[in-house]
Amino acid sequence: MSLKSSLVRAAKAKNFPTGYEQVVEGQKYSAYVKEILDKSVLISVGAWSVGGIIPKSEDTQYQIGQSIFVKVKTCNPEGKRYFANHLRPKPKETKDSEKPDKSEQPKAKKPRVGDGKVIESAEVGEKVNMAVTKVDNLSVFCKAEGYFGLVHATQMVDAKDMKYGTALPTFGALGDLAVGSDIEAKIVKVPERDASKVEAETKKNKEAQTKLILTAKPSLMKDNASKEKVAASRVTWQSLQVGVEVVAGITEVKDDGVWMEVGPEIRGKV
Repeated sequence: MSLKSSLVRAAKAKNFPTGYEQVVEGQKYSAYVKEILDKSVLISVGAWSVGGIIPKSEDTQYQIGQSIFVKVKTCNPEGKRYFANHLRPKPKETKDSEKPDKSEQPKAKKPRVGDGKVIESAEVGEKVNMAVTKVDNLSVFCKAEGYFGLVHATQMVDAKDMKYGTALPTFGALGDLAVGSDIEAKIVKVPERDASKVEAETKKNKEAQTKLILTAKPSLMKDNASKEKVAASRVTWQSLQVGVEVVAGITEVKDDGVWMEVGPEIRGKV
């Protein structure tokens, strides 16, 4: 089971191999990154167990879980391996006659990401609409006027809907969330701000910023979700208990174990 839209589309198009015998040489596939090595990248073009290799490119920053497009070069079903090439989109060429004359165009003020996004009430449980400013591994940073926000990937799925081996939503150069796109979430926590810092920012004519901890879990995005339930969804070191199941995202794979995150800056190893 996967939440990645690229893999869902591949499955619907019947282009989702579940075994090496289904991998076709010369075929293009939607794939995702499983592990990053020194000179190569381990990928899968379908089920997690159907792994292959692409050469590592110096001009591409790969991330675990990143969606990419590949073309299979060779496949050895008996040896359970295949080699593929990463397909990158070609830049669109513009004819000289189609290029705008910059000398005749007035310089417009470049809009900032988050301009026009207004939060009426910054309280726990309130639904907000913000603009994505940065995607970094398992964290999505967003902004509205006067506010910064953070949504962790583990806060975008419900634990009850996860099965063994299910992929978390992942965000890379080819991910579904892009800088400037909208993200809807609910406020989990509003950290208290130092009044002196707010006053200093105001004197310097700077926009006072409040950092919001957010969730986008489907069950909590419903209108009937209580504020208490939304607030309790936040995973902290204090809330972790032995035996409690939590959603985790893999951040690093090493010889001695796998590092993962269950929340912002809350890491562990298995």
